[in-house]
Amino acid sequence: MSLRDYQREAHDAIQGEFNDVDSTLLVLPTGCGKTHVFAQLAADWDGRVLVSCPMLELVDQTAKKIYQVTGEEPAIEQATRRSRERTWDRKKFVVGSRSTLISPRPNGKKRFHRLQDISLLIIDEAHLGVNTRGQEMVDHFLSAGAKVLGCTATPKRHDKRALGQVYATNAYRMGVLQGISQGWLCSASINCLQLESLDLKGVKENYLRGERDFRSGGVDGINARLEDDKTVYEIADITARESGSLKTAVYCGSVEEARKVANRLCDSYGIKAEWICGDEKRCPSERRRAIMSSFTRADGDVQVLCNVLCLGVGWDFPALEHIVMARPTKSRVLYEQIFGRGLRVLPGTVDFDGSDASTRKQAIQQSAKPQVKFTDLRDNSMYHRLVTPMDVLGGTYSLAVRDKAAKLANGREDADPIKILNEAEEKILEAERMRLARVKAQARYRKTKINLFNQGGPSGPIAPEKKRGARMVFGKHKGKPLCEIPSDYLDYGLRKFTNMPHWLRMSMKAELARREHNKAVSSEKEFFRAADPHHERMLF
Repeated sequence: MSLRDYQREAHDAIQGEFNDVDSTLLVLPTGCGKTHVFAQLAADWDGRVLVSCPMLELVDQTAKKIYQVTGEEPAIEQATRRSRERTWDRKKFVVGSRSTLISPRPNGKKRFHRLQDISLLIIDEAHLGVNTRGQEMVDHFLSAGAKVLGCTATPKRHDKRALGQVYATNAYRMGVLQGISQGWLCSASINCLQLESLDLKGVKENYLRGERDFRSGGVDGINARLEDDKTVYEIADITARESGSLKTAVYCGSVEEARKVANRLCDSYGIKAEWICGDEKRCPSERRRAIMSSFTRADGDVQVLCNVLCLGVGWDFPALEHIVMARPTKSRVLYEQIFGRGLRVLPGTVDFDGSDASTRKQAIQQSAKPQVKFTDLRDNSMYHRLVTPMDVLGGTYSLAVRDKAAKLANGREDADPIKILNEAEEKILEAERMRLARVKAQARYRKTKINLFNQGGPSGPIAPEKKRGARMVFGKHKGKPLCEIPSDYLDYGLRKFTNMPHWLRMSMKAELARREHNKAVSSEKEFFRAADPHHERMLF
C-alpha cells in the first residue's frame, strides 16, 4: 500500500523533525490515514518500535495495519497477551494497550518497563494520553534514547496539560476543511435544528479529560433533560424524517435516551433501529457485536443505530451516510471525533493513478456516497455556546465567524457548511467596513469643526450638533426638545396635563422662565439702544 502525497509529506516531515528533536506530533483528520503513516514510519525505522493504543479495539486493528504495511506480525502487550522479550525471538514491532502499558506489575514497576530496546514510541490518539501516567511512560523511553511520535485528529485541549508540553514540535498538520477541499474526504451537508422541548438552562458543567462539558447525571445534568419523553419524541421524529433510507448513527448522551429513541423509531415509524452501549451489564458484548454487524453489513437489517460511547475513536465504517448529534456538547474533541466518523470516502474512490483534487472530488460525487448528512440538534434556549459543525470545519476561521456561521445555519436544510462559513466571513467583513466608514465620517466631522478657526474657513459642511435637554413625551410635539416647542403649548400642557412626570413639569417651567428672562433682556437692550446707540457696548 503506497502513501498518498500528503501522507508521504507527513512521513518525511516526521523523519526530518527527529533530526533535531526527540518528540513531535502528527495531526491528521479522521479518515486521512494517520495509522498508515506511522505504520510506514515503523517499517522504515531501524530500531524497535512500540505503538500505544488508547482502546482495546484499536490494538488488533493497529496490529493488522502494521502487518499489512511491513509484512511482519507485531507482538501484542495487552492484558494476558505479552510480548516475548528474549533476545533471540524478540519481535521488532509491539502494539500495546495504553491502560495495560501504564498499569503496575506485582514488583511495583509498570508494564512498559519490561519492553527493552525501544527506539521509537508511537502514541495513537495522543490527546487522550496527556496525564501523569502517560507522561511517565514518555519520560521513561525518552531517557532511554528513544524518539516519541504522537498522532491525533484533535490536538486541542483546554487544561494546563497541553500537547505542547509533551511534544517539542508539530511535524505535520492537516485540517478537516483542507482534507475536504483536496478531495480526500467527502463533504457534509448539515441541518441545524432546535428541539423545542429541550432547555439546557441550569445544566451544570464539569471537566472531563481537560475539556469543559455538561455534567451527565443528577437532576442538574444533561441526561435528565435528554431522557424527557417530549424530547425523545422530537429526536425520534427528526431522525425518522431526516434519515429516509440512509444508514444512520445517532449519538446519545445516556443509555436511557438511546433505548427510548430506538424504541420510538421502531414503534411509531416502523424503522429497524437498535441501541448499544459500552456497559457490559446492560449491553453484553455478544449483543453489541451482533447489532453492529447487522448495521455495518450491506445486507444487514439495522438501519438506525443509537449508541452511547461506542461509535467513536477507532470505529471505521466508510458507508455511514447520516449522523444525528442527539447529545449537545461543549467538547470540541468529542464533537470532532463524532463528526469525523462520517467523512470517510468509500474504499477505492479516490486512490487512483493521476488523481488531483478536482478528479478526486468528481469521483466522490459519482460514488454511492457523494456526501455525509449531519443533523445537529440543539436546545431551544441557546443559553450555552455549544460546539457546532462550524467549529470542526472552520478551524482557520475566527471564533466570531464560526459563531456567525452557526447562526446562519440554524434552520437551514442540507446546507453547505463551507458556503455558510464564507457567507459569515463576508457579513462580518461588511459590518467591519461599515463600522470603519462611520469612524472615518466621525473623524472627518471633527476635523471640519477644528478647521473653523483657520483663515480659509471650514473645509466642508458641518453636521448640526444634536440638541441637548429635555424632550416632550406626549402630544403632537412628542420627541421634540422643549426649546423648539411654542410657549403657548408649554403653558397649555402645564395647565392641562396634571399627571405628567415631575421632571418634565419642572423642565417645562424652566424653559418658560428662560424665555421670559431672554425677553426681558431683549427689551432692555432695545430701550438703551434707542436712548444711546453707544451705550450697548458698555452694558453688554
